[in-house]
Amino acid sequence: MKIGAVGYYEDTELVDCIEFGSGISFLDYDLILLDMSTILCDYYTSSSTYLGLPSLNDDKSAKLVNDCKRRKKEIAEMLRIGRPVIVFTPEPIKCYIATGERTYSGTGKNRQTTRIVNQFDITSIFPFDVRTEKATGEYIDCTVNGAFRDYLRKVINHTNYTAYFESDLGEPIYKISGTDKVVGSLVKQDNGIVLFLPKFFDDDNEELNELFWNELIALLKGITVNEEDFYLPEWTSKLYLPEEKNLREEGYELEDELIRLKEEIKRKNEEITKLVESKLLITGSGRILELKVKEALEDIGLNVTEGLPGRDDLIVEYNNQHAVIEVKGVSKSAAEKHAAQLEKWVSEYYSVHEIMPKGILIVNGFKDLPLDKRTEEVFPNQMLKYSEQREHCLLTGEQLLNLMFAARIDGELKSKIIESLFNTVGRFNLESVGVSSVIETYSESESED
Repeated sequence: MKIGAVGYYEDTELVDCIEFGSGISFLDYDLILLDMSTILCDYYTSSSTYLGLPSLNDDKSAKLVNDCKRRKKEIAEMLRIGRPVIVFTPEPIKCYIATGERTYSGTGKNRQTTRIVNQFDITSIFPFDVRTEKATGEYIDCTVNGAFRDYLRKVINHTNYTAYFESDLGEPIYKISGTDKVVGSLVKQDNGIVLFLPKFFDDDNEELNELFWNELIALLKGITVNEEDFYLPEWTSKLYLPEEKNLREEGYELEDELIRLKEEIKRKNEEITKLVESKLLITGSGRILELKVKEALEDIGLNVTEGLPGRDDLIVEYNNQHAVIEVKGVSKSAAEKHAAQLEKWVSEYYSVHEIMPKGILIVNGFKDLPLDKRTEEVFPNQMLKYSEQREHCLLTGEQLLNLMFAARIDGELKSKIIESLFNTVGRFNLESVGVSSVIETYSESESED
């Protein structure tokens, strides 16, 4: 079998990757696979848009229209002679094309030319109407048994849908789980078929690429398109052949387990994402650093609120104790000006509330360097005298990260950490609260093991 693939970039002995606009005919192949998601990229080379859609120049407009007409004829001929066409169910692919017409207004230097354009849908290459709605997801059910269900079981971990059909088209095969939204369908036309499938992602992995083609060919072999209908009558679903019931129940249990595992993986990935965001305490600056500092201090057990815009970054209250916090992410060390800014917020807080707050300066110093390259003091000696005279607590982003995880691991440490934050004058010392670094460095040698 000779296979041609458009928009699929993995040449193999079995598959030729061809461009939609190339002169190579679809009729040169026994099977054509269409991934239409990148077709427009070959014609739309600028940022020009109209009503929110790409607007092609005159030359590209003419080429796109001519290429689509040619491909439509070839698809129709393939179906006439009984050759299958496989399509990853496409999201709407629309643009504006030039008609070649112009209108003119004004005279002389004020003369203006208006180019007339029409909306064009690339899915018009099919000999039937294809209407889809963009949507992405991974939970897919098969509505029939046999080859289609077998195919989905084999590729489900590498398959997502990117659109569903707005209107009925052919025989529905795959739906979004728990809905009637069709994401895969079989259309019989003349002597051939157009099979719309959810998109397979091989992530440039040779083994996955081979898996896809093997399972796709097995699927096609499992479809007998010349029979009146490949579906069994509805009443046969109530009949069970020997071992069929047990096999079905086992299959359903495995599908349920797969869904559970995918949901668990999704939850774990969300937890990992939330966790690794904490690394912003040692890499971040600006607003995002302020938010992560707030979260870390709350984990330690402090009541933290954001200050007014343009004033103190954070305000802390704990057992009738008050603190104002200045947060900075800098590419070098902290500076006396940062401490001066903190002292300004301390004074303003006192003038408004008549309560003298603790000043805490949290600086993520040398933020662009790996931790093992941060060999200099984040709070240099030249600023210590100023801060110590004003009883500031000076804390680094790395220290806060360690305090946060130490408090999570041992909740009894929280009160000790908080007491130390309010009592420290000058540089904070992790050892004073019995905390050491909890950050591990992952080496390449460990990866190889």
